[in-house]
Amino acid sequence: MARVLIVGAGGVGQVVTHKCAQVPDVFSGIVLASRTEEKCRRIAAQIERPIETAQVDANDVSRMSALIRRVKPDIVINVALPYQDLPIMDACLETGVDYVDTANYEPPDEAHFEDSWQWAYSVDTYTARLVATRISNEKFTAEMFISKTGAGAYEDFKWFEGTVRYDHTHANWKMYESPVNNVQWLDIEWTKDWEADTSQITYTNVKAGAKEFGSYITYGITDDADYNAFYTLSSLASEVNIKYNTLTKEGRVKAPVYFEDSEWHCWNEQFQDTECSQ
Repeated sequence: MARVLIVGAGGVGQVVTHKCAQVPDVFSGIVLASRTEEKCRRIAAQIERPIETAQVDANDVSRMSALIRRVKPDIVINVALPYQDLPIMDACLETGVDYVDTANYEPPDEAHFEDSWQWAYSVDTYTARLVATRISNEKFTAEMFISKTGAGAYEDFKWFEGTVRYDHTHANWKMYESPVNNVQWLDIEWTKDWEADTSQITYTNVKAGAKEFGSYITYGITDDADYNAFYTLSSLASEVNIKYNTLTKEGRVKAPVYFEDSEWHCWNEQFQDTECSQ
C-alpha cells in the first residue's frame, strides 16, 4: 500500500482524488494539496474515507519539497497547471519521491495547442528532449533525444521513438543502443483491451548480429480466473513460462532447461513449493 500526495484541486484533481479513494488497498493514505486549501477541503468532504489537505505554492520548489518531507508520500500525482510541472518535478527529484504527471509542460505565457510539442529537462550534464507530433486523429508519434555536455559529450542522441494511439489501445516503440553505436536494439509493442481489462507488452531484441537476437520478454494481464498475469521469456536456447494470480500470489512456472522436464511447477500464497492442481 502507498501514501499518495495529489497536487491540484481543480476538476481533474477532484476526479483523481475520488479514484484513489476507491482503492484503499492501493492508496492507504491520501493528501490533497493546492494553492487554495479550501478547494481541497470541499473535495475531501465529498469522500467517505479520510482525506488530508494542505496548502502549497506549486511554483515554489522549496515549499513543495517541504510539503513532501512533511507528509512523506510514496508517490506524487501532479494534476496542477501545466506550467507547474517542472517545479513539482524538481521537488520530487530533490526528495527522492516517485512522480506521475498527466500533461506536458507549457510555459505560462505560451500555452497553446499545436500538432506538435516539445518538452525539455536537464539534470546535471544531461538534457532530455521529448518531441511529440500528431499524425492523425487516431495516433501521434513521440521521439526522445538525449544530449550530454562535458566528457563524452554528444548531442540529440535519439534514445527512442514510437507511435501511440490516442485511445491508449496500442503503442509501438523502437529503442536505440547508445550514442556510440546508434542502432536499434529493442522493439517494444503494447496493447490494451479496455473492455476486457487485459493488456500485454513485449520487449524483443532486434539488434542485428546480437547473440540474443530474436529473444523476447512478454508480460500480460488476462481474464483468467486462476492466473490473471503471465510472463514469457524466450530465447534461442530456452523458453520460460510463468503464470500467477496478482491477488493470491499463487503461481506456476514451466522451464524445461532449468527443471529438465516439461511440467508445471507451482507455488502457494506463501511462495512455497506445492503440488500443481489440474
